Amino acid sequence: MWSQARATGSVTALRAARTAYATVLAAGPGWTGTRLPADVVHVTDLRQALARVTAAR
Repeated sequence: MWSQARATGSVTALRAARTAYATVLAAGPGWTGTRLPADVVHVTDLRQALARVTAAR
């Protein structure tokens, strides 16, 4: 889930996505400094996101 600004980062949305048994990544600068659920990883660029998604397959 992408968040450009901290105001648009919804931890509730991350938790909802986790219930779908999906790999959930918090991407973008809007997540910086946000306490994320334990199984959600903050990625800062596309390369990190692709590596995480590829590893989860």
